[in-house]
Amino acid sequence: MALLVAYFGEGGSVMRLARMCSLLAALLPTAGCYVDIDVPPGREFGCEMLFSPDAESLAITQEGAARWGNATGCSFRVGEGGIPVTMTDNLQNNAGRSACGYTRMFYQVKPTRKIMGINFIQIDRECPTQQATMLHELAHAMAPAADHTKDGLFAESATVDFIDEVSLSAVCEHLECKAFQPESPSLTGG
Repeated sequence: MALLVAYFGEGGSVMRLARMCSLLAALLPTAGCYVDIDVPPGREFGCEMLFSPDAESLAITQEGAARWGNATGCSFRVGEGGIPVTMTDNLQNNAGRSACGYTRMFYQVKPTRKIMGINFIQIDRECPTQQATMLHELAHAMAPAADHTKDGLFAESATVDFIDEVSLSAVCEHLECKAFQPESPSLTGG
């Protein structure tokens, strides 16, 4: 028996559908469950990406995209029709703890869990490290399969506000970087 669960559009429904598939697979091991995700154009990840920030996050998104572009040699642009980037209040992560930033992804659940694209990026208005947080979240968007580093910009709690060598390595391990140019801490004040 196979069950096809289709999802078209945006929102938190993908995670609910994925959980339903996981539950169904646990209850009926012989059943197949698939979440068919239509990732909207412009929401794919890779060495060419388009980010669409709201007015409030425009400046830090432009700066972050330019800095990651310089570090990786990739084309990260800001314009209409891309991955939405917004400022929000009282941001929480999946565990319900307060967070400075969050990147939500589109997933395919079967036959194996696979990241298909980026749904949105959010940054908390009250976060004291908005630029470092934006750089961190952009890294999640560019290389969503990359693991957090122990220290540096891509640590779970970013410890610097510049694109360090370890964080750039973690990103370039999953992204076809055309350059490898970590930033100097003296250039950013970090």
